[in-house]
Order: sequence, then structure tokens, then C-alpha cells
Amino acid sequence: SLDEIAIIQAYIADFNTAITDFADINEFALADLKEVYENLNSGLVYNGVSMSTEFVTGGAFSLDGLNLNPIGNALLANEFIKAINDQYNARIPLAPVTNYTGVYFP
Repeated sequence: SLDEIAIIQAYIADFNTAITDFADINEFALADLKEVYENLNSGLVYNGVSMSTEFVTGGAFSLDGLNLNPIGNALLANEFIKAINDQYNARIPLAPVTNYTGVYFP
């Protein structure tokens, strides 16, 4: 029901606030993945490769429709790398996302 969805969303927001607060207090790097998944929901183009959450053809998820495939994981890993680089003034190179595979069609 819509009420249950609202309750779940409120819990998610509270949990995310707790994580953000903990990271801020301890000066930890924090990758906000909500925007990444929202962009995938709308569809995005990364270095000429289109990706979305569309089942099978979206390019970011494996065939179970739940877990990211290698290219999706590389995209996500880059968000962690960016957060680490920003927080700690590091120079970790980003993963070459387009070097990783998605779902192959025969």
C-alpha cells in the first residue's frame, strides 16, 4: 500500500541520515549512491555507452535484474573512488568502465 511505501521511505531516509552523520563526525569518505541509481532509472550515457535499469537490455544489471553486472559495478566503484579522492585528497584513478562487460546478446 502507499502507506507502507511511505513508511519504508521514511526508514530509508532516517538510515541514510544516520550514515551521513556518522561519516561526517568521523571524517569518512561517503559515496552517495542514490543519485547514481536515480540516473540509471532515467537512463544515462557513460563514455558513449547507454545504461539504464531496464531489465535485460538496460546494460547495468545482470540477468537476475537485481545485481549489477561488471560494467554496472565499475560505474558504482567509480563513485566510491571519487568520494575517497575528494575526502582524502587522493589520486586513485577511476575504473575504465567501458572496459568491463555487460550482458551479451547472441
